[in-house]
Amino acid sequence: MYELFIPTNPCFGGILTHCNHQDSADIAFDVDEPGGGTQRFYAHRLILRMSAPSLAEYCDGVAASSDFVDALLVVPVSNVRHAVFHHLLYYVYGGIIAAEVLKELSRDIIEVADRFGLGHLKVLAEGYYVESTTINVGNLFEIYHFSDTKKCALLKETVMNFILDNVTKVLHLFHGVDGSQSESMITDLLTALAKSRAIGGLDGFFKTMSVVNLRKKLDERGLDVDGTYEMLVDSLERSYPCFIVEGAGSACVNGRYIAAANAYHLLGKMSKEEGVDVQLRVCTNGWGISWPEKILYRVRSTESQGPPSNGWKTETKHGAVDSPPFVTTKFLGKKI
Repeated sequence: MYELFIPTNPCFGGILTHCNHQDSADIAFDVDEPGGGTQRFYAHRLILRMSAPSLAEYCDGVAASSDFVDALLVVPVSNVRHAVFHHLLYYVYGGIIAAEVLKELSRDIIEVADRFGLGHLKVLAEGYYVESTTINVGNLFEIYHFSDTKKCALLKETVMNFILDNVTKVLHLFHGVDGSQSESMITDLLTALAKSRAIGGLDGFFKTMSVVNLRKKLDERGLDVDGTYEMLVDSLERSYPCFIVEGAGSACVNGRYIAAANAYHLLGKMSKEEGVDVQLRVCTNGWGISWPEKILYRVRSTESQGPPSNGWKTETKHGAVDSPPFVTTKFLGKKI
């Protein structure tokens, strides 16, 4: 019997070979370095639209008021190191940037990725910046300001953790800090303190998670992993449904149900937010509302992503009051 051979898909490698390929390009970036000197880089509008839509929009803005030169749209880019722009473009075309490069150029890459809206590259570089940077009493305010300006949630979390671990060393430093920055830092510090002590009910579950864990969950759901801590939490909350049960004859059943804190990756078992221990969960051939283990109401359904609104039946043998419920889907991040 022959061993099955699965050849490598040449798609990504083929795209990468067209990075900075002059003959096929329809866009040219003229990049000026901070210290002077211009270098041209070539790109393709289609690739930018797929992999770097914000950079493509930047080019579209230039195109609206520019002339084409030899069928090329020439896009000026100021104040960017040539090496950094090269790696940014290489990443856009599917290239893997070496770890040593990411460590050496991490801060510059964060700056440029933030400027052109490449959130995944920015988050990648931020991780290496955190890993290779030692925070101390002398640099924490400058690093905090950078993290705040560039919306680097992991870097800011690292600064806050340093402060929490070294309160007696840094407390006196706040006296000489600008009022607005000091107020911002105190707010972030209180958030970090609350998170470290896992303060929050079911609605606050995501607010107790680290930046890395938030980003992992967002990435699993195909959502943007870039932004402030508050942006990450809000985005994740809005992606998870909760369910409102109304009209049930058994009043204890009515209310809002969200996934248990230890099972937030599931939609198969949800608990009522307040009151008695009632659960909305997947059961045989559908969904059921149980208290505590006996099913009060049941509905037949093949849908695993959430219960249907109508069609619930009363399980009278378990003592549920007649008048089955109506179920509405909501999202945690939206007020109801």
